[in-house]
Parts: sequence; C-alpha cells; structure tokens
Amino acid sequence: SQINAKGEDTKWVAPGFGKIAVEDANPADEIDRIQLFWDVGAKIAKARYQATADYVWAFDVNVVKIELGDSSITAGGKPGLAASNVNGQNLVLASSSLDANDPGIRVEQTITGMTGPTRGDQQQRGLHQMVVGFMQTLESKTFTANYLTGGQANLKHVTQGHVYQDAVDASQSLFYSHLAGDFSASDGLLTGEEFIENQTAAKESKIVMADFPTPEFPTDHPSPNRNGPLLEGTWEWNFKTFVAVATTDAAVESIPNAQLRYLFFKRATVDWKYSGSLERTQNLNYEMSAESKTSTEATELTTLNQPATAQNVELVFNENDVVRLPDGTPFRFNNALKQPIKWNEN
Repeated sequence: SQINAKGEDTKWVAPGFGKIAVEDANPADEIDRIQLFWDVGAKIAKARYQATADYVWAFDVNVVKIELGDSSITAGGKPGLAASNVNGQNLVLASSSLDANDPGIRVEQTITGMTGPTRGDQQQRGLHQMVVGFMQTLESKTFTANYLTGGQANLKHVTQGHVYQDAVDASQSLFYSHLAGDFSASDGLLTGEEFIENQTAAKESKIVMADFPTPEFPTDHPSPNRNGPLLEGTWEWNFKTFVAVATTDAAVESIPNAQLRYLFFKRATVDWKYSGSLERTQNLNYEMSAESKTSTEATELTTLNQPATAQNVELVFNENDVVRLPDGTPFRFNNALKQPIKWNEN
C-alpha cells in the first residue's frame, strides 16, 4: 500500500454491495491490488479507492449476469485401430476413425441469459466484452511404452506427471476451441452480441465441445541406436472441463498477447478420464482396449454456486501445477506432444 501526504494509508474500501474477495495488504511493489465479487447481476457496481480519509474515488463496473440452463454430457469414444491410422513410424489410436458422432466426450451447455445493466439510453452495458466458452486442463497421469531392443526399453512420455492446458487451437487460444481472434468461427464460444442476435431470432443459445483424445506411439524404439518394436503401451489422461465466462476491456488491450487480456471464471465443470492400453500379439498385430468416462458417471455439468465467492469462482488457470511458459501463460498439451524428444527411459 501507499502513504499519502497526510500520512494516511491509501487503500481499496468495501463496495456498496458485493465484497472484497482477495486483497494484497502489503504488496512488494507498493501497488494496491484487489479482487471484488458482486452478488447481484445486471447492475452498475462501484469499486472504491480511498486516497484520503475524505477523498474516495468510485469507479463504475458493469456487472453482467450470465445464466446457465440445461447441459448434457456423453462419454464413450472407445477407439478403433485402422490401417489408415498408422502414420509413418507412429501408431495413432483414434476414436472410431474420428467419427464426429463418437468423441471421447461431448459436452453441451445452454446459455439462457446474458444481461448487462442499463443507464439512461445505454442498454446491455458491458455485454460486448463478455464471452462464454469451454476451457480444459489435462493431467497426463500415465503415458508409457515398452520396446524390445535386445532387452526391454521402458519409456515414459515427457508429458507424464504434468498438467497442461488442452486446446484444439494450441497456438493462440486459452479456450478449448476457437480460431484466434474470430469468436464466430466455432460453436464452442458465445459472445454477448451473438446471444442478443439469437434472442432476437428466437433461437436457442448453446455452446458445444467434442474431444477426440488420440494417444500416439512410435512403432519402433525412438532412438537411432537401439531400434526395436513396440510391445505394449498404456495411458491415463485426466481431464477437467470448464464452462468459463471471460471478460476484457480497453484497459488491458495494450497487452501484446491477446490471450492474456482476458479474465476467466469458472461457472460449471466436469471431470473425466480417458485411459487404455495396447499389446503386440504373436501375429504382430496390436490389440487394444480403451474407454472414456466421467468420474461420477455424470450426465450433466456441475454448476458452481452463485453468487460468486472466492472459493468457487477463481481464475481458471490459477492452478499451481499447470506448466507455464516464461511469460506466465500455460504450456499447451499439443505443443508438448510436438517436442523433438518425446520419450525418455525410466
């Protein structure tokens, strides 16, 4: 915190409604920071900063109300192995040849309300800065392979034991699926403008995601010195899928990395797992078994309690175990799979 000319401690003060959720009382850089949560939707709130005992700044904050409706989860995606999935030297295990009707998991969430506050003739304030979509993390709990190389070489993938952000478009997006900078390119995202358009057209607003996990194993030992055939492989990937509300505004548009301009908050979640194994048979084919399932056989998302509290609404990627790049962004699972040295001996 800072001390003004009168010797008083400058600070954020409690808002008129809502509450202070997180506050750094003694920041190292002497910049006062705070997280505020408001428990009333579609209202103009105040964030108040006390410069002196008799001088308080009040900042308008547009509190947008997001309402979630019905959701559904379908888990299945038992993969099949086809000749077309043998890509060069790699054995790729794909879910039913990537049949769009048979993903590892399919999640749908209906959005029944996106409402911003009104002031005078200004309606739906703040709504154009809101987007609702899916986000996902992946824990590579087990990812191993065994090769016959004159002895046995037991390998583990470099991802094993780490948690990653998982996204289809791994180059830019923190959301699970969308093309960077073009929110209309995927049905996995819904903006405030799109919600209003759907409402005007009496059309339901829904976001959908489908994940097709695809473990990949080199058919020969990934080493030029000790080649040998793949004998067996196992994997267990644990996923956390979130419905997240993201918001940004002009105050952070100067940040070069577009994905860092957003704050993400959990609204609903489901845990699920994709696991399996493969084994080389005597006739040199591979037999395998795999399944995807939710941790509690859930058929719908678990909606986090509202109004928001510090416990159940948090930045989605604040988990300490998510591997991060030097600029603080989460390391993406797809990038990890593309590392030149992917397999290491135990």
